[in-house]
Amino acid sequence: LSEWMNTSILLTDGMYRVLAEKAYNTANDLTLMEDVRATAASGLEIPPLVDGCYVYTTELHDINSKLYHLFLLRPIRIEQQEFHTAINAMQLALNFWTKQSVGASNFELVSAMLQDEPLKKCRLAALMRIDVAKMDCLWIVHSADSSGKVLQQKLDALREVADGCNVQILMDVYEKCIVMFLAMPPSLEEMSSLQNDILQALEEEDVLFCINNLQSTATVRDVYAGYKRTFADIIRIYPCCRVLSSAHMNMALECRTTMLNAQNFADVVLSPLHKISGKTKVEEMKQFLITYLLDANLDINLLSQMTYLHRNTVKYRIKALSDVFGFNLGAFPETEELMLAVAIERLRGTSE
Repeated sequence: LSEWMNTSILLTDGMYRVLAEKAYNTANDLTLMEDVRATAASGLEIPPLVDGCYVYTTELHDINSKLYHLFLLRPIRIEQQEFHTAINAMQLALNFWTKQSVGASNFELVSAMLQDEPLKKCRLAALMRIDVAKMDCLWIVHSADSSGKVLQQKLDALREVADGCNVQILMDVYEKCIVMFLAMPPSLEEMSSLQNDILQALEEEDVLFCINNLQSTATVRDVYAGYKRTFADIIRIYPCCRVLSSAHMNMALECRTTMLNAQNFADVVLSPLHKISGKTKVEEMKQFLITYLLDANLDINLLSQMTYLHRNTVKYRIKALSDVFGFNLGAFPETEELMLAVAIERLRGTSE
């Protein structure tokens, strides 16, 4: 901090006992700082200029409410913004040095990365010796129970998972969810394994939202904002999915845009279903279609398990639906429009 601001710095405890000091220019600055400290300790007012150096002072408190005094001395004036930056930097250092330093610093670094504060991010990362440049994945745990005590318990469990893997993970609770930053695992198999380990440490109702290959803090901020804006819709559209991605978020966004600009879109796209005889049969086949496209991810075996239908029955229904819509279900790009329509249908149904 002294080198960065070209400033001599003195930090004392609440009783004005010296904890750390750094003279930027000459050893004479140490004498000046001692004079300033003695003046403050005696209860006298500190003059703004001491032997040609401008003096700035403020009180600080660590996360345990312990009192400290910070003094800055420089031959030229310190701008107000610089002074506030110095205070923030020293506050972070104090938090880092206290017994709860890891948790406090983790939160500050997670916050800096989510709020697009690159300068604060770099300083904290250097202090904590974390290579955040390689942490291009943002994973968010959405907990069914977002109470503070429960989230802390889950955070502790996830830190044990992180300790047992070969990927460095930065995590903390942020806005009632657990946010994790990590480097992309070396392979898809390892990524899937890590996701499974994380889910096993959580409750069955909890969901893991994974966005990979983020290039900047600005991108992280935008993705997180998109997650907050769309997550309620995402879990309504994909209630059976525990690992969500940017594709799910994009679908939720597209649903809302389409519902706003073309209110009858889903009704028009799904209208061929009425070719099926019988109202009960139509509704049954519609739910089968929704499950196939949104929950089973076009997997016939999984669909069979989810619907408790024999695999041959599942294949027969898919063939029947393909005939109704005039194309093979699962063929792209034809199925894309149908997936959007059933997503809107589910979103409308859960909103009513």
